[in-house]
Amino acid sequence: MQKPEKRIAPLVLLLALAGGCQMGGGYGALLGDRSEESAGEPVPEEWHLDAGIVQFKGAVDEDEVAEGEVFPQVRKAETLYFPQQLRQAMLRGGGWRHVWVMPERAVVDLRIEGEILESNGSELELEIRATDSTGELWLDRVYDHEFSEIDYAGEDRARPLKALFDRIAKDLLAERDQRGVAAMKEVRAVAELRFAKEFAPQAFERYVETRGDRMRLVSLPAEEDTLYQLVLQIKERDDLFIETLQPYSEGFAEKIDTSYRDWARQSYYERRAHDENVASSVAQGLLSALAIIGGVVVAADSGSTPQTRQLGLILAGGGAAGAYDAYQDYEATEIHEAALRELGQSLNLEVEPQVVQVENQTRTLTGSIEDQYQQWHGILNEVYLSERGGLN
Repeated sequence: MQKPEKRIAPLVLLLALAGGCQMGGGYGALLGDRSEESAGEPVPEEWHLDAGIVQFKGAVDEDEVAEGEVFPQVRKAETLYFPQQLRQAMLRGGGWRHVWVMPERAVVDLRIEGEILESNGSELELEIRATDSTGELWLDRVYDHEFSEIDYAGEDRARPLKALFDRIAKDLLAERDQRGVAAMKEVRAVAELRFAKEFAPQAFERYVETRGDRMRLVSLPAEEDTLYQLVLQIKERDDLFIETLQPYSEGFAEKIDTSYRDWARQSYYERRAHDENVASSVAQGLLSALAIIGGVVVAADSGSTPQTRQLGLILAGGGAAGAYDAYQDYEATEIHEAALRELGQSLNLEVEPQVVQVENQTRTLTGSIEDQYQQWHGILNEVYLSERGGLN
């Protein structure tokens, strides 16, 4: 099996700002009609925010790992897989200007973080935290779902996850709707100014007031402020860069989707067999079918292979008629586990090097998404300093 596709098309951004971009009246105006298409009801422009989802946290307990309850490579995959599921749910619900899975340090109107508290095929528990650019907390809530056999019946195995993430997306929209248009405008303005302060803190410090972890808009720069317009042009390029990163997380989620869902289904049935005390040895045998994932292997007892022990247990418990189908399922599970294992080897979140053309100079960004984004901001700072020197 091939490793997951890690490429995204080489990026060529022309950053000759002075001659290549008309100055506008704000970041919303600069982006024009680049809004995401969605199936939701039309929302007034004043309500549109850019939402960014960072890679989820997913620490694992060493005791659970030792007992085979948690598989580190699965959890690592989930930290990127789940943000993409939430992104798709938010796009389905509509009401956002853009929804991105974004680098950690990116500045957006609404930042969404998540932590995986529990995920084992039987139960999914996520803590979701959303904070806008002013530092106001919109959401800090735990979402969970206990899976049942109905969830895994039939072909639509996406339904239970889809329902959970749709619920999160709905709650985020509800939080947005209870805030007025004035609040939305302030959130967008503060996001612009926070970005501007990264390049010229002294020039833009006076426009916001910081108290603890909260920021309040004091005033806006004048429309004829050429320095502010320059920063807004740079932010547009930054938004475009983040946009080019989306195919990576999308492609990863697509590659892992089938294997992950089948792993979750198998995990559910194994846990149910254990909980019902079908036999004390059944759990050990079935767990050996699950174990090969992301390089984590639960060794079978000596003297027989996992396949032989699994088939023997099924034959003893249910007879030959049902054993064949179960054994076929077992072999299919092994395929999915092997797929996840190979995918797990490539979960270093590295993407193909990206080529950036800056005023007739070619730069290459390498490393992980976070590494490339840091390099990118170094380039943006160079552009800012160069262009600022040409301002009157």
